[in-house]
Amino acid sequence: MLLSLQYLRGVAALLVVYFHSLTQLKNAGHENIYLPIIGESGVDLFFVLSGFVMWLTTANRKIGPVDFIVKRIKRIVPIYWILTLAATLLALFFGDLMKSTVFDVPHLVKSLFFIPAYNPAPAIDGIYPVIIPGWTLNFEFFFYLIFGLSLLITKIKIRLLFVSVIILVAFSLSFFVESHIAIVEFYLNDVIIEFLLGVVLGKLFLDKNFEIKGNKKILIGAIFVSFFILLYNDYDTHNYRSISLGFPAFLAIYFILQYENSYKVVKSKVLELLGDASYSIYLTHIFILAGLRVFLTGLGLNIASINVAMFTLTAILSSALLGIGFYLIVEKRCISLLRTK
Repeated sequence: MLLSLQYLRGVAALLVVYFHSLTQLKNAGHENIYLPIIGESGVDLFFVLSGFVMWLTTANRKIGPVDFIVKRIKRIVPIYWILTLAATLLALFFGDLMKSTVFDVPHLVKSLFFIPAYNPAPAIDGIYPVIIPGWTLNFEFFFYLIFGLSLLITKIKIRLLFVSVIILVAFSLSFFVESHIAIVEFYLNDVIIEFLLGVVLGKLFLDKNFEIKGNKKILIGAIFVSFFILLYNDYDTHNYRSISLGFPAFLAIYFILQYENSYKVVKSKVLELLGDASYSIYLTHIFILAGLRVFLTGLGLNIASINVAMFTLTAILSSALLGIGFYLIVEKRCISLLRTK
């Protein structure tokens, strides 16, 4: 992967950790949250990146739908299942540890197979799997199915048209179909358009005319402005998420790609490692947040009055360390093992 996008994966994961750490304080009744509750847009960066990477890695090579889906399953499923089962066991034996999870077999099965379902936990209101951040993986696999089918089409332009039409039709149905069936309600969300934005960006990137020779300071400024819009909209509103968050994410990635096309990106082993471990960080950080809550409560501290900056910094650093450790010990070995089969 391009170096700048590798770094961006790590940044996106930490943004989500930041968001969830402040959300936990807010849900605990903290009345002095002076830091903005931003970071949810890390998910939108992931969605656009996913569409971009899927196009980039398949446009100039022959791969069928089955091979594509199998590769995605090997990459995504093993550690998701491991952590989903771990969260379920914690809910079974230590019910108070994870407020967002209860032991419920039907919900567990649906979570494991990426079937949207209402979360039965009293503290959760909405369509979420056992591991709350896993809702994004439901969208990921929906996109993979659409994209996998498009690989039956050999002509690139028609393939792009196919993906575009299917995604836009799915979104358009939301204006005509009103349903309280979880799977219908979930997949008619406009967030699926963000994957299409990534696919379009991938198509643009592979075109010969993509590179625009721009002034270094102007490109850096454009990146910062894009991120400002992204984070401001994250804080302010996202009624149509694909527009308010997805499009700024598209612009940020676009200008980052333009920068890397024109200038050398400084190599950082730490940022590379964060990028490699971003998936593990994203999925494991809820365990850190639950552990922090229990630990601080055990010390007799009131979560509702704890120092906000100290809590979020501890959550981010701990989540990064746990995620990196999980990546090196578990995820990396799973990837290596499944590549040999």
